[in-house]
Amino acid sequence: MKKRVTHLLLICLLPLLIVIYFVVVHSPVNDEKEGLFSDMSTDGKARRFLTVDIDTYFLYLEALKEVQLKVFANEGKQPKKDVTDRAYFTTSNEEIAAVSPAGIVRAKAAGTAVVTVNHEELTKEIVLHVAANDRRVNVKEYGAYGDGMHDDTAAFQTAIDEIAASGGGDVYVPAGTYLLHPIYLQPFVNIVGEDRDHVVLTLSDNAPADYTRLINMNDHTKVQNITCDGNYRNHPNGTEHMHCIFAWDSNYIMIDNNRLMNAVGDGISITGSSDGSSHVIISNNIVEENQRSQIVIEQVNDLTIINNRISSATGRPGIHFEPWEPMEYFHAKITQNSITTNSDGYNVILAGGDSELAGENGPGYFFYGIEFFENTVIAPESVFDIADTFHLMVYDNQLDVREIRIYRKNEHVQIFDNEITAVDGIRIEGMWDRKLISTGAKIADNTFRTSNNGIFMMDGAEKTEIDNNVFIGAEKSAGIHLFATEDISDTIVTNNVFQKYEHGIFADYYGNKGDVRKLIVRNNAFSDFTGYAMYLNGTGSGVTMTGNEIVNTSGVRLYVHDRVLSDIRLLDNKISGGANGIIHRQYGAGMLENATISGNVISGILDGEAGAIDFDAASSVTPVNVVITGNRLSNNANNDISVHESLETSVENNTAD
Repeated sequence: MKKRVTHLLLICLLPLLIVIYFVVVHSPVNDEKEGLFSDMSTDGKARRFLTVDIDTYFLYLEALKEVQLKVFANEGKQPKKDVTDRAYFTTSNEEIAAVSPAGIVRAKAAGTAVVTVNHEELTKEIVLHVAANDRRVNVKEYGAYGDGMHDDTAAFQTAIDEIAASGGGDVYVPAGTYLLHPIYLQPFVNIVGEDRDHVVLTLSDNAPADYTRLINMNDHTKVQNITCDGNYRNHPNGTEHMHCIFAWDSNYIMIDNNRLMNAVGDGISITGSSDGSSHVIISNNIVEENQRSQIVIEQVNDLTIINNRISSATGRPGIHFEPWEPMEYFHAKITQNSITTNSDGYNVILAGGDSELAGENGPGYFFYGIEFFENTVIAPESVFDIADTFHLMVYDNQLDVREIRIYRKNEHVQIFDNEITAVDGIRIEGMWDRKLISTGAKIADNTFRTSNNGIFMMDGAEKTEIDNNVFIGAEKSAGIHLFATEDISDTIVTNNVFQKYEHGIFADYYGNKGDVRKLIVRNNAFSDFTGYAMYLNGTGSGVTMTGNEIVNTSGVRLYVHDRVLSDIRLLDNKISGGANGIIHRQYGAGMLENATISGNVISGILDGEAGAIDFDAASSVTPVNVVITGNRLSNNANNDISVHESLETSVENNTAD
């Protein structure tokens, strides 16, 4: 039956409860891995960190050479400030490198040292590798032709071996095209070309079509200013292990300012045993049209990939992390790269070891501390994948992808300050009956433009925070879709703007397996939807929707199926201009229990079916413990509250005008 509200609302003003919450989107890890991100800290929601004007986290100097470090403090989106004169510099080894109070680093002797920069509470470390000397030999002095007809392998290898015997140095390669079988660098020996565009090292037509890697690196080596042509056109049936540049258990290596193309396998492949490779920098390269992946990272720690142009028009990925040893991995910074591919699979994979390898009860093999920032990815048909990571950060990027997928087991993934164009903006997807789920993901300050869902969560997730994003849809699907094939718990959605979806928050379930539990939707703006700001379909518990502004959009639909929908609180929302206000419908033998509808202002509702607040009056299953109080209805097509007769006493102190 209907109960028309005609009396004035008498409300005592309750003290305002101020909920102070601190969203740690940009903070360093604060547990057993504390200190992992010592160059970043948190002040409120502003990200604070140091940068150094040398665009790398790994310096490579010859002995007796100097470099001036300039230090900048960054805070949020404010202009960076030069704090060099207030920074404090130290070195881990004075015998290898000295650093002055003004930040001048002087290389002294061969080896590796760490220069530490401190400013206030912020710290940044830069690895410095000092080459043994500035010796240089010319590969043509060893009989290389560089004419594209002769095999120059012996000349290259002899030059490498002889300069290694003298303590190391550069093998200089003048302009030319050099046909080669694989060459093997010795420690402290570098390949340095005259310039990238005119020095071409090409895999020989008659090289074996197996584990054939053109340039094989070693400890303390560098490859610079060359083009590597992997000669796929003449090895169409070669194995996927035929790479341009390959490193196995190699430490302190640099791959800089090269063009790496047409490999049967990867442009760059860095891997190793359980010892792994470490302190690897890949900078300023063009990596294109390699037939497996452009850059592959397996057993690697302390990695920097910076300012590379990575592309494939033949459907291959850009950057592929694929660790396979059962171990944990640490520290990777990927920044200022452009990645373009027409792949329909994936474009980037940032991953640790497969968590399934740890067994059902094992902790997994995480990659700790990946930062992916200030990159551009244009790959609209493929997925940006994140798997088995701890405290991964993706920020300040332009991402045009099919979706960002947070997959398998992850902890404390942070995605913030990105421009994201996608089908589904972010998919959070666990597996394995809640043994592999994502915990503590924080998604903040992004702009999403999606043709389907803004964020899609399924197969389990917990402690997810979604704050201060802008979601712009295409009048279908949901801003946030929670599909509980496993429990999705402790989700907080605050301060976001949602525009032009079918639904804002859509919670659904599958069979008898999962529930949406402890969902808070607070202080968001929803506008111009074809459906509801929030649609709870079937089952769930502990859902609070409070303080939201809902314009030209229906408010909330509670649709009970054959399970329980419980502990629902709809408080202090403003709902205007949609077809319906707050509506409950019953389908099946399930139960709505413990629901509070209070303090909402509902105006300009165009239809309202049986009322602006409408609880299924015809249902044979009666909701229990429902309170509808303190709501204001204004200028609605149907300015009523409609409930089952058993709930009449639950409706009080509401006003209609």
